[in-house]
Amino acid sequence: MECFRYAATKDPVAKERAKKAFDFLRFLQTVTGTDGFFARTIVPTDWTRMHDGNREFTPQQRADEKIKDPRFKPVELRWRLSKDGKWLWKGDTSSDEMAGHVFGYFCYYNLVADEKEKKVVAEHYAKIIDHLMKNDYNLVDIDGTYTHWGVWSPNQLNGDPEWSPERDNNSFELLGYLKLAYGMTGNEKYQKAYLEMINKHGYLENAKRMLHANPAFDTFFDIYLQLYVFPSLIKYENDPKLKKEYDNLLKQWFDKYKKIKSPFVNFTYNWLAGTSDELDNSVFFLKDAPLSLVDWRIDLGKREDLHVVRKPYLENLQVDQLRPPSEYRMIRWDKNPYYAVAGNPAEEKDPTYWLLPYWMGRYLELIK
Repeated sequence: MECFRYAATKDPVAKERAKKAFDFLRFLQTVTGTDGFFARTIVPTDWTRMHDGNREFTPQQRADEKIKDPRFKPVELRWRLSKDGKWLWKGDTSSDEMAGHVFGYFCYYNLVADEKEKKVVAEHYAKIIDHLMKNDYNLVDIDGTYTHWGVWSPNQLNGDPEWSPERDNNSFELLGYLKLAYGMTGNEKYQKAYLEMINKHGYLENAKRMLHANPAFDTFFDIYLQLYVFPSLIKYENDPKLKKEYDNLLKQWFDKYKKIKSPFVNFTYNWLAGTSDELDNSVFFLKDAPLSLVDWRIDLGKREDLHVVRKPYLENLQVDQLRPPSEYRMIRWDKNPYYAVAGNPAEEKDPTYWLLPYWMGRYLELIK
């Protein structure tokens, strides 16, 4: 958000904050003391209450979890002490976090960083990608095994049926990660690996199926994981044939998801495609979204003008109409706006969900 704000206004405060955000993402890697693995998050060592703390699994609990998730990884030591003794850092980092980091690095590198800072970003990012390449394209924790979700290896995605739900999306992600590494560093090893993923392992063909997922595998937040990856592929691909493939995939993605009237989706498409599509819906969202950041409980299932359904996301109770943002709970973009019942009023969220698309629109000069 601060990257787009700086690009739109050249406000030095925005640049300072964008750099602070990048520095924190970089610290999530250096705090681990590893060759490229990065933490989920950190807390000071004197904190005594953390979500998802260290725990032990009994044999029965392990068996129960394995039934629910055949790929279950029993991580008992989630929080580790940093070498300087100042921080506890959380491991078992997710593929979702990798996608979010990459979007942040792309924005900071292209919208904010000067030449000196670009070298710092490129070196940091290359370290993470080198870690993936060294570990067969998996994110490997300090226990020597890949994390629960941090898998992009063709051995798992193409060779293990248990990973078929993630195959198409994660193939797309890895292509974006490698292309960004090549775009930042110019190092041919990343381009070679990228083309190998396409030509030998069929990752582009996998990615082209991500918008036609088995309904049982489909999740709402995949929309935004894909959003985080598109900029690297659209902006850095120079091969006309491959560029056309990504442009077509972007158009299909937008045509499928513009119905959710998300200014984040719309402005990202506008940014990458050079359009102003769905501008009225984007502006309406920004005007209608509540100022309150309390996650108020909303029960649309009680309304007589709506029907409760189980589509398009099969495991969710949803309503059959998208309501305006003032009528549904969606303080984070990865939450399904069709939820029939949602919300936890004990929590207050941050305003980035609104400010990020707002400053994207300002940067694109689609709103003033």
